[in-house]
Amino acid sequence: MIITAAALAAPTDDGGVLGHARSTNLISWEVQPPLSQQGSGFSHLEVPQLADVDRKPLLLFNCLAPQLSPARRKAGESGGVWVVRPDSLLGPYDVTQATRMTDESLYVGKLVQRRDGRWALLAFVNQDADGAFVGSLSDPLELPQPMGSMLLVASPPDNM
Repeated sequence: MIITAAALAAPTDDGGVLGHARSTNLISWEVQPPLSQQGSGFSHLEVPQLADVDRKPLLLFNCLAPQLSPARRKAGESGGVWVVRPDSLLGPYDVTQATRMTDESLYVGKLVQRRDGRWALLAFVNQDADGAFVGSLSDPLELPQPMGSMLLVASPPDNM
């Protein structure tokens, strides 16, 4: 299991890591070393998801702008749903290589595979165009087919 976690010795705004635990019975868990390093520019990597998409491993996580490190904010980055393309689903994960999939209008994105095999993103509609809280679930947002090296999903339509 991968878990949203923070490194103990890191600054709170730059200590987000992917915790790791193992279980043989789903009752007792053994904590393992983190699968990512602190100092990647995130205070947390919320609601992580691993997926094997078109035989390529992907890691999704979520982080909004206030939880980015000062260096990322100074570089003009903002938050949303993030994606990393690791070499293996088993990690480790170089979160410094994360790219944004969505802007902050969407949060807690999850990849889902449709019956026809195409991939889509479902997400929490966080903000409307004026920045007001929405609090609903998006319709499935199509991912590029076939997916290239960059995954980018447009903001949800204004009528969501």
